[in-house]
Amino acid sequence: QGQSIENFMTTTVLTVDENESLDCVAQKLRAFRIRRMPVVSNGRITGIISRRDLLKFANRTGKRVHDPQQDLSITVVIVDDDPSILRLLDRNVRNALGNVNIVSFQCGREAQHWLRTNFCEILITDVDLPDLNGLDLLRDSKQREPWMQAFVITGHSTLGCIAEAMRYGATDYLT
Repeated sequence: QGQSIENFMTTTVLTVDENESLDCVAQKLRAFRIRRMPVVSNGRITGIISRRDLLKFANRTGKRVHDPQQDLSITVVIVDDDPSILRLLDRNVRNALGNVNIVSFQCGREAQHWLRTNFCEILITDVDLPDLNGLDLLRDSKQREPWMQAFVITGHSTLGCIAEAMRYGATDYLT
């Protein structure tokens, strides 16, 4: 507390010229593992471009933004010990979001290990996992990726559990 931003900010800022192609922007975002970059024109910031902006463009227009290193898609991690729930969520997410990369786990610890070394935009986790509480997985994941959207699901909800999920950064809680 009481510390200024200058002690924590990034001073080497990657930017993109407003005349660069979407493919070039996608390649930079992927190569440097960043989610957004300032857009500049004549040395002045004119806006911000993000992976989400590129995904919205691709979804709205039906045009693909080509990234030679990897297709630009959302990665969704789904964690539930019930294989039928995994299949249901996989189908519903694909229907809702289209071209997504879905990584599924029946084991909370395996998901936790994967999330510590990989990036995802969306996490969907059950609370009741046999080896790790889904809320602990949520808390651990949000500490690493605060911008990740997280949805907690359960068949056994309590007000305390819902409050804890929201305190740990859940976007929503589904019973």
